[in-house]
Amino acid sequence: MTKLTSLEGPSGRTLYGVDLRLLEDWHRVGVVKYSEEPSFKLKSGIKSHVYVSAREDLTENPDVLDDTGAIILLRARQYMFEVDDCRRPYFLGLPTAGTALAQAAAGASKDETRVHERAASSIVREVPKTTHGADEHRNGWFVKYKPKEFRYFVLDNVITDGDTKQMWAERLLEDGYPAYDLDWMILIDRQQGGVENMKRRGIKNVMAIYNLLDITFAFGEMGLWPKEAVRQVEQEIIAHQFI
Repeated sequence: MTKLTSLEGPSGRTLYGVDLRLLEDWHRVGVVKYSEEPSFKLKSGIKSHVYVSAREDLTENPDVLDDTGAIILLRARQYMFEVDDCRRPYFLGLPTAGTALAQAAAGASKDETRVHERAASSIVREVPKTTHGADEHRNGWFVKYKPKEFRYFVLDNVITDGDTKQMWAERLLEDGYPAYDLDWMILIDRQQGGVENMKRRGIKNVMAIYNLLDITFAFGEMGLWPKEAVRQVEQEIIAHQFI
């Protein structure tokens, strides 16, 4: 395990021991991968030094998935405390990577039942249901919206340009959710304009749990990646903005 107890990243955010231990586990299972040459082709078409997954690398390593879910839940609880909201957090994980993250975040609440009511999550459909079901599981992409009981967090693994999030915002609106007023939570921000694009489109609250440059810096300081990677990733972020 890492000997560092805390670390200030390029963003100015302090990564504490719990963060550094999780990042070390992410490195071990391949949540964030590095290539000395820009060999990872992204959906945008660019080639990158870094690939962010948080998919089967987590579901195949449930201990790391559980710890990731605990961090997501912690961030949601901290935010709800700041805004004085006593409802239960509800995680809507966007398909497909966000599904497991949402279930892990809700599952992490089993260890805090003496303090809080359990968090919740549900499966977000990749294809809208149109044929059958009770009111609770009515037609559409999402289950019934219950704002009196829950505060909703729309959750995904990574953001680059934000276009996919806009598509899901429109689907939330179709199903009666106030998409632009919900809390949107991104596990890893590639810092290429996606968060800014979401806000410019009217989504009021977007929070990234980690950003790519802080992760890269931490990996370098822990001796997991070459420190040259920090410069490479920083240059890549500057060169490929999608704002």
